[in-house]
Amino acid sequence: MSATVAPNGGAVASGHRSEAHALFNPAFMALLLARYVQGHEEVQNETPAPYFLAHIALPMAVNSTVQDRLTYNIASLLGTWSNSNPDLLANLPEQIAALQIHTQAGISFALRHRIVAADGAGFRSIAKAVGAMPKARDEQDLARCQRTARYLGRWFARTNDVAVISALIGVRP
Repeated sequence: MSATVAPNGGAVASGHRSEAHALFNPAFMALLLARYVQGHEEVQNETPAPYFLAHIALPMAVNSTVQDRLTYNIASLLGTWSNSNPDLLANLPEQIAALQIHTQAGISFALRHRIVAADGAGFRSIAKAVGAMPKARDEQDLARCQRTARYLGRWFARTNDVAVISALIGVRP
């Protein structure tokens, strides 16, 4: 059920229409935002998870190609990964833009339902707003998306520079 984005910019999910609906549901996107924030706070608890990077992390988290190509090793460097995946990065900015409406709906849902809190130019988690992470052996699409969002939060926090991350991914802050 993980998503890809059609060349025309429309969001497409492999599988049934109901699976695509579930994937881009504002509540699920809010859960992914919470996982991104949790990951960020595991590495960089002093600063909030940057608002702008959530707009990169959520679309990446639902992209099956991104999920397959991430190392899931926080010690790996974003620059090295981006240099190894030029074909993926060529289309990623367009995909991020195409999913912007779903990302924004998820952010709005998360703030309205107190899943995360706004803090300056970023987000902080709210204790017990979401349950435990799925088990690592759980390969269901929704669990993979959550693990990817959390990893991206950790990875982006390790890099800790919105401008550098944006440049490596190919988007403008």
